[in-house]
Order: sequence, then C-alpha cells, then structure tokens
Amino acid sequence: MDSSILAITYIVLFIPGIILFYNLLQIFNYEKILKSGKAGYFKVFYILICIILSALLAASICYTVKMIGEIVMPK
Repeated sequence: MDSSILAITYIVLFIPGIILFYNLLQIFNYEKILKSGKAGYFKVFYILICIILSALLAASICYTVKMIGEIVMPK
C-alpha cells in the first residue's frame, strides 16, 4: 500500500481516538484514589494515557491494513 494512504489513515484514526479514549476513561471515578491537590498532575497523566492508547490503536489498525494490502496485492 502507498505510505501516504497509511499516513492519512493513521491521522484519521489518531485524532478522534484521543477524544474517544478521553470519553471512555471518564466513566471511572478517580477522585477516590487521588490525594488532595494532585488533580493537576492527574490531568496531565490522563491526557498522556489517552494519547498513548490512541497511538497504539491507530498503529495497530494501520499495520493490519498494510499487511492485508500486501497479501491482496503482492509486489
């Protein structure tokens, strides 16, 4: 497959994935386990976790599409 198609696919999956994981992780109540005054640190950690999960999701889907493309259209 063309690398530009995979790059576009990655971006299309990555950006909405951040929002998706942010909303999905909102269902847990983290206030019970946080110390008082540490909410700012937690928000940074929370955003980083959402970015990492989104990157993993986008990379795995793009890798799968690439491998399927190589099977269907061998060089």
